[in-house]
Amino acid sequence: QLTMVLGALIMIPLANGSQEEGIFIAVVAIALQSYFEALAPLTIAWYHGRESLAAMKRLVQLAEQAPAVKESMVTAESADSDAQNEVIQSVASAESVKVGSPSLGINFDKVSFRYDEGEPYIYENLSLHIKPGEKVAVVGPSGSGKTTLLTMLERFYDYEGRISLGAKELKSLSLAEAREYYGALTQDTYLFHASVEDNIRLAKPRATAEEMVKAIEFAALTDWVNTLPNGLKTIIGSGGSGVSGGQRQRIALARLWLRNSPILLLDEPLEGLDQLVRQDIQNSLYTLMKDKTVIYITHHLGGLEKMDRILFLENGQVVEDGSYDELMAKRGAFYAYRKLSMETV
Repeated sequence: QLTMVLGALIMIPLANGSQEEGIFIAVVAIALQSYFEALAPLTIAWYHGRESLAAMKRLVQLAEQAPAVKESMVTAESADSDAQNEVIQSVASAESVKVGSPSLGINFDKVSFRYDEGEPYIYENLSLHIKPGEKVAVVGPSGSGKTTLLTMLERFYDYEGRISLGAKELKSLSLAEAREYYGALTQDTYLFHASVEDNIRLAKPRATAEEMVKAIEFAALTDWVNTLPNGLKTIIGSGGSGVSGGQRQRIALARLWLRNSPILLLDEPLEGLDQLVRQDIQNSLYTLMKDKTVIYITHHLGGLEKMDRILFLENGQVVEDGSYDELMAKRGAFYAYRKLSMETV
């Protein structure tokens, strides 16, 4: 605007009071305004260009970064030899793990873990045995190492000692094979910019139409899907925009049912939900837990009497281990934690 005014002021004396030449005062002012209007989007393009360049640099850094977990040479060589059939074999192995497979036990034998060299250990010589088909709740204060148990099982980080799934040592399996044993549900369910159906099919791309119907019925999504303009084909915004927290977790629940893995890893799946939705999803989870090995991390202590065991963690140590009734009768750390939770309510 200042340049437009300045252009007009420069043109005024040049017009010499002539009406014909005075027209050029307006022409110059309007031309300058149009010029800046044309340039304005270029500043936005410059900003987005810089932003995209920074994002690309981060992607390149991630691609070049050494993985936190290195597979053994034997596993790597077998993966290379089967590279042509990788997709087909991964789906086939998933089906063989899930369909009709018995529950697996999980054994931690003198496991130690820390995130970086020189930092204190989160776990040191942890020994823990979870029987096949056993439902284990893990509770304790924040920072006690609950989620770290799952990150080790899912092989996001390496560890010292030995972790076994049934008779197999976890490190002897490829990362893809190890993760096929798990069905995971966390508080941070991510939904992609895709249809509702595609977001659920992530768990099992080859699922039949009948399986999809059963999955959405199990997750109590049928009524909601019927209200959508295109049903299961309705597109969800990136990150789940336009979808409530309860609907997001129900989509994750449908994924979990469809995946049908022998081991369930649940990390605060009820966090941030209102009481009614929380209770409904928790009941569905208990139904899904039948005949599966379960590790259930939670701060919500209601309904834990249905679990076979409760582990109370503190500073990376299993302070108490037992059933709900046993720990309540013991009146120890879990009893105090439970009492505090009830008083807060």
